Amino acid sequence: MQRVQIKLLRQAGPDRRGQLASQMSNQAHWRAMQAIAKANPELSKLEQKILFIEVRCGRDLSQRVRAYLLNQSH
Repeated sequence: MQRVQIKLLRQAGPDRRGQLASQMSNQAHWRAMQAIAKANPELSKLEQKILFIEVRCGRDLSQRVRAYLLNQSH
C-alpha cells in the first residue's frame, strides 16, 4: 500500500500531494496509537494519548499536558 501511495504522490499535482501527505500522516498517527494501546492495555485511553505525546514530542511536553489536565479536573 505504501508503494502505491508513493507512486500516486509522485504523479499527483500539488493539491493532491497535500491531500495524500495528510492521509499518510493520519494513518501513521492512527497506527502509532493502536500500537501504544496494544502494548499498554492497562492504561486508560487518556494515559495512552499522553504516552503518544511523550513518544512523539518528548517527556517534558507530556508531563506538562498531564499536569494541565489534572489542574482542569479539579
